[in-house]
Amino acid sequence: MLSFKDPRSTARSFAALGLLGLLALSVSACSEAKTEPVAAVRPVKVVEIAKADTTRALQYSGAVKARTEMNLGFRVAGKVVERLVDIGDRVDPGDILARIDATDYALAVKTAEANLAAAEKQVETVRMTQGRAEALFGKKFASQAQVDEVCADFGPDLLQTDAEDFTTLQLPWLLNCLPVVRQGARSAALPGRFLFEGRRSGQGELADWQQAAGLASRSTLILAGGLSPANVQAAIAAVRPHGVDVSSGVEVRAGEKDPVKIQAFVQLARAAADGASR
Repeated sequence: MLSFKDPRSTARSFAALGLLGLLALSVSACSEAKTEPVAAVRPVKVVEIAKADTTRALQYSGAVKARTEMNLGFRVAGKVVERLVDIGDRVDPGDILARIDATDYALAVKTAEANLAAAEKQVETVRMTQGRAEALFGKKFASQAQVDEVCADFGPDLLQTDAEDFTTLQLPWLLNCLPVVRQGARSAALPGRFLFEGRRSGQGELADWQQAAGLASRSTLILAGGLSPANVQAAIAAVRPHGVDVSSGVEVRAGEKDPVKIQAFVQLARAAADGASR
């Protein structure tokens, strides 16, 4: 409550009010200056596009192959000298894709021709050898080459061939010999041990038992020629040999032996030998 009775107090009051008014104006002016908007600074990224001095290089290992392969493809020998299509080109049936150097194929053909000529010469040589062997077989003679081949391949303990062959053949000194004396042969001197055979070996021809019996009384004779389980006992009884030899008589077919016939032959021969020795 203001009182106007004291002028000085009234003046002081007005002075105080005026000061307050100035302070209010001053504060108001300061607050208005602080709240003025300030422009924001926005950052900007700048990139300069230019050719770099160095670039990053990446290396990988791998295989180069077609993306699509046909099962009808096949590998061939030779060097590709010309390629007529590129990857991705469209081709039709019958189109030539590439040309290959024919040198390898020409050499292969020449090699095949040479091998053929060598085989033909070999066949010719075999035929000539067969002819000579057949001629020697017809003469009942074994060649030195045949004997050498048998000794080299098989290393036999004993060689059986015609008695005349041993006069011309050169044999290893450790090889035992069994000469063959054939039916009808005339020889005053007999080997100490020999095989008596028919005129042809391996043909199932029955030998002359009467001649064999006469020779068996003079030397150690092994009887052969046409023997079988059916006649071995009769042969032993007639000839009284030192032993018997059989081949075709125990076969079911040419070159194939029958174990049953072999067993029967052995049993019958032993039984006949036991009976002859009593």
